[in-house]
Formats: sequence, C-alpha cells, structure tokens
Amino acid sequence: MATLISCSQLEKSFGGPPLFKGINLNVSDGEKIGVLGPNGSGKSTLMRVIADLEAVDSGSIIRKNGLRMAYLAQQEDFGPDQSVLSVLHAALETDHCSEEEGWARIGGIQNILGISDLEQKIG
Repeated sequence: MATLISCSQLEKSFGGPPLFKGINLNVSDGEKIGVLGPNGSGKSTLMRVIADLEAVDSGSIIRKNGLRMAYLAQQEDFGPDQSVLSVLHAALETDHCSEEEGWARIGGIQNILGISDLEQKIG
C-alpha cells in the first residue's frame, strides 16, 4: 500500500506547554484512523495541521503527490435549515475538483456515514 501521509516528530503549542509533541504517524492507502483523547488534548489541531490548514511548530509532514484533502470541523455553526448536502458541498468547494468528482466524493461520504437523505436538515 502506498503511503499517503507521513508525519514525523510533530509539535504544536499556542504559547504555553506543547499541545502535542513527538507525534509520528503514517497513513497508507485504504487505511482508516481514529484519533482519541480528552477534550483540549489537540485532536482537532492535529487534524488541521495534517490538512495543511495550520502550521506546525516543528516536525515534518510528507504528503503523497496529488493528494487532496478536505477538512470538516468537528463543531461548526451550521444553521438548522442547512441540508447535509449543502454542508458537504461547502466542505468540498475549497478542493477545486470537477463537479463530477465532487458528486462522486459526496456519494462516498454519504455511504461512509450511512445517510440516506442528503436533503435532510442539520437541525
């Protein structure tokens, strides 16, 4: 299996003690990962760093050439009248993929999440 992401010795802080330090992670094609830890331990920050949405203080991240990632925050301020489809579509807008590929990816996410009705409201 090809390595998609390789992280070595990641460290991140926000002016105080490190939020995380010494993180090593390899994700290969076809693997699924989970990140577990108490509130405030840096799980979301780690995902933002891996998605290249936030800078890491030290360490390195190597991503497979052509790898495209989308990040959907754990807690967003979604309006109760927004549909699941509109939220997924907005998350993919920054990826600049073709419309056909976008629909394919939304279908894949729909299958993974087990959502039958993309038009259902978030609220």
